[in-house]
Amino acid sequence: MKIFFVGILAFIFIIGPAMGQNIILDPGFEESEIKYWNVGISPAGAGEISLTKQTSYSGTQSLLVNLVAPAEIKATYRYTFSVNPGDIFVVGAAMKIEKRELGGFATRIEVQSYGTNQPIFALEAHPPANAWQGWQMYKEEFSVPADVYSIQVVIYHSTLTGSAWFDELWLERTRTFDPFLMVNADVVQQGQQIIIRGAGFPTLQKAELFLENKKETESKTDGQGRLEIKFSIPKDAELKVNYIRVIAGSWEATTTVKVVSPDKPAITGVEAKITNGILEVEMTGEPDGQASFFFKLKEKEGENEKVAMVQQKKELGLYRGDWKIPVGTQATAPVVVKLTKNNQTSAWETTSLAIDTSPGKIYSFSVAGSPVNSQGKLYLTLIGERGGSASFTIPNLVTNSSLQDEGGTEVYRAEYDPPDGKMLKETYALGKLVITGKTYSMPAPEPITIDTILPKIAVSFGEPDDIYRNGETITVLVRTDSGSKISAEFSELDSTKPKVEFKEDGADKGFFRGSFSISKDNKNSDGKKKIVATVSNPAGNISSATLEVNLLNAEKFIEVRKQISLGYSIFSMPVNPGEWKLSDLASFIGPSLEQIIWHDGTKFIVYLPAIPVETGDKKIEWGEGYILKMLKAETVIFKGRPWGVQAAPPSNQLIAFYMEVLNKGLGKSALFQNYPNPFNAETWIPFKLNETSDTSITIYDIHGRVVRKLALGFIPAGIYQTKASSAYWDGTDDRCERVASGIYFYHLKAGKFSASRKMVIIK
Repeated sequence: MKIFFVGILAFIFIIGPAMGQNIILDPGFEESEIKYWNVGISPAGAGEISLTKQTSYSGTQSLLVNLVAPAEIKATYRYTFSVNPGDIFVVGAAMKIEKRELGGFATRIEVQSYGTNQPIFALEAHPPANAWQGWQMYKEEFSVPADVYSIQVVIYHSTLTGSAWFDELWLERTRTFDPFLMVNADVVQQGQQIIIRGAGFPTLQKAELFLENKKETESKTDGQGRLEIKFSIPKDAELKVNYIRVIAGSWEATTTVKVVSPDKPAITGVEAKITNGILEVEMTGEPDGQASFFFKLKEKEGENEKVAMVQQKKELGLYRGDWKIPVGTQATAPVVVKLTKNNQTSAWETTSLAIDTSPGKIYSFSVAGSPVNSQGKLYLTLIGERGGSASFTIPNLVTNSSLQDEGGTEVYRAEYDPPDGKMLKETYALGKLVITGKTYSMPAPEPITIDTILPKIAVSFGEPDDIYRNGETITVLVRTDSGSKISAEFSELDSTKPKVEFKEDGADKGFFRGSFSISKDNKNSDGKKKIVATVSNPAGNISSATLEVNLLNAEKFIEVRKQISLGYSIFSMPVNPGEWKLSDLASFIGPSLEQIIWHDGTKFIVYLPAIPVETGDKKIEWGEGYILKMLKAETVIFKGRPWGVQAAPPSNQLIAFYMEVLNKGLGKSALFQNYPNPFNAETWIPFKLNETSDTSITIYDIHGRVVRKLALGFIPAGIYQTKASSAYWDGTDDRCERVASGIYFYHLKAGKFSASRKMVIIK
């Protein structure tokens, strides 16, 4: 049975290197993309070849090699192409099935090394038996082995029991590896030896090196197409950028070096650009020289404005300078940079730059409001021919933003509010005016500065659960930019609206402290109150942060005694802190309210309150609460203080009891103040953990440098407040040396919890 090519048999190919007779390609290709190759077909009569620029399945422009096959396929056909070692190809086929009863058919597309017929890759098209009418697509990738410069694509056909047509076959190069050169120095002196290394050339080929168009030396590529040539720059080589070219077989690669005199200071690089009418020049060369540049607008140097360049980084030999090009300048000219040292001068001339600062239809352009912060605006005014479309551009900020005309007059204006988070120093605005399709531009005469970076702010005071009363003092700590101004709004907390002055720590820049006492005449009700701290940095940008303070003016009617009253069977207090009515507590405790155990965050304290026995609605303030069930009492001898109760006096009597804690919880993890504080030789740091954690305490000085790290290891949840359980620091650093007097910070890290406090060493 026969196979008919009802479409075109095509290979899509990205172009490879020359071999043998050339085929002229479609002139629509870019010159840099065009290389020539050979395409051959065997046996004779297998079809015709034409070359056109087409679009491949991937949508890219490629060279399409149309292989127009004869009406009937009667043989195996071979198509040859020139390639490069290392090329990566995609080979594919699109087959149209005409009869469902197709079966037992296979087409093999094999890629071989031309001449040796060694297989490189194979793609087999196997339409399934009894396939439905439609398309079968096949696509795979392969790479060209080393030392293979020509391949042949062979199509084999087997017996058919149905009918199928190849609509298209394609071969598309997706990646190629072109030869390249590297030089061990960009700038060399006359007579200096350089090393040139190359890769991607044909293997074991003679390689010739040319400086400009003069052959200087030759070498040979190795078995992997690499080469290394040591070459001395001629002593009479021209003092300019010279081209180095290496040719190996049909391949070549080029690179450049800047040749300088050994007696003159070296200039190793120059970059020049024009931005908004400003010529900016950057040069690298020998340090500690005198550098300058000028636009070569006239023939003689004295007729051009010469601009001094300032050395920026001595260790790099980096010089910079800029020049505001006069309005009305129109020219195409190079920039000449000169470097003088020890009475010797070197020069470097760039390629020509196009200059056009003619105002055209713009009479003036100005910007007011600089420097501008996040609270301000820029006011831009362009005066020019009426009836146009005006806009302005600020590099790295806004492009072609509109300026509105004032009722058809010659004045165009705009207000611009820069976005937050921008910092541009000494930049320029450029005004543009479009009249009848032609664009005119003019830079503003004065530079502008934009600083809209909002200050970072961190505010803290005491512990989040701390309670404050009228008459007590609150200290607020603020961390922000040094030199900022701090203000705070306390009116929600204190009805008398106190004024607070924040002062910056002289030793710790950016650290501010402000304190005030809540007035005893405060009329605000109890509850969580907001304090709003506002920061204005030196640029005038503003940020704020909010704190919540728990104001609680509970009635004070608890009298603390120095002994524990015994004999009661149940003590009860609510678990959650806050305000509780005695009438609510009575349902837990019973009719007699005489003894209470209260937890203040670090230890248990036993109170014998002098309060009425009967129930009522008076307020009382509590912390964590517990229920204690006493089962029996007897006289025993004991050592130590098993309760850890602060008010219990020494005794040889103990009530043996069973204590049951209901709804007990450690609450939040916390870091407490060290004691003693201030201290001289040693201190203890108490803390509380609400879960078992890998725990450590790091001690910092006021500059943020680590002084000592205390690795405490995995610690169970609990309260660590005694000297036996707290973290201990002996006042030494990691080298076991005593630290100096001053302010230090200690930071607790336990699992996801972290907190910091301050301590003072006084000697």
